[in-house]
Amino acid sequence: MNVTLVKARARELSPLGFILGESDPRMFQPAVFNMSGTVLHATTGDPVKNASVKIKGTHIVTETDEHGYFSIHNLPDKVYMLEVYIRGRKQLARRVIPSHT
Repeated sequence: MNVTLVKARARELSPLGFILGESDPRMFQPAVFNMSGTVLHATTGDPVKNASVKIKGTHIVTETDEHGYFSIHNLPDKVYMLEVYIRGRKQLARRVIPSHT
C-alpha cells in the first residue's frame, strides 16, 4: 500500500514565563511544539486508520484515528523525521520542520 502524509505540521507553543523580581528560570525553557497531520492512501486519497506514526530515533509513536489523523505534543524545537508504518511495515518517511509562526 502506498501512503501519503498531508498537512503534517508542527506549531510552536508559547512557553510561559514571568519575571518575578530576579530572573525566573522558567523564562529560559526551550520552545516546545505540537505536531499533527493526516495519513492518506496515495492512490485513493482515503484516510489510513491505525497506521503507526513514529519519530525516527526515539520511542515516540502514536496511531492514526479513523480519519487518518495523528498528533504528538510537547516536542523540543528541532527537525524531525516521521516514519509511517502499516501492519509493521514502513511505508513512508517525511522530514518535518517546526513552524515559527
